[in-house]
Amino acid sequence: MRIISYQNQKGQSLIEAIVAISVIIIGLLTALTLASFSLSAQGESGAQIIATSLAREGVEVVRNIRDSNWLAIDAGELPASGWWEGVDEGYWRAELKTGNRTWQLVSGGGEDFYRLTLDPSSRYLHWLTGEGTIFYRKIYIDRIGSNQIKVQSIVDWVERGRSHNVTLEDRLYNWE
Repeated sequence: MRIISYQNQKGQSLIEAIVAISVIIIGLLTALTLASFSLSAQGESGAQIIATSLAREGVEVVRNIRDSNWLAIDAGELPASGWWEGVDEGYWRAELKTGNRTWQLVSGGGEDFYRLTLDPSSRYLHWLTGEGTIFYRKIYIDRIGSNQIKVQSIVDWVERGRSHNVTLEDRLYNWE
């Protein structure tokens, strides 16, 4: 039979308590850091989705103008070479004409020229009296030959001090 002496183990329960509390604190800090990172990533993901949709809309505006030109050509209102009328080279902003609900490309200066606002109906548009957003959209058009144009829709924004950018590119052809 062996007798265990506890005289040399003074303070051992204190060390065990400190280690246990340290493990719990490290676990809680890890969980809080993970939750914070998750919320931050969720916000960035939401902005990324909005920016991608705005960039896609920019490309679709140019495609819509090209398609409208084809209809005008078929109706005899434009010559056959007019498929890219209203779609000149350079940087543009897409603007929705409120009267007939058609899109037009507008050139201009300054960064604020490309800033999108949020109107009361929750649509992103340029130069309205709505609330300014963090998103800036530019549409760059480059002619490649006589039957092709390259369209780049670029959406920039700054969130939490970091710059972000989404660029979508498409090539539109004159298939007619």
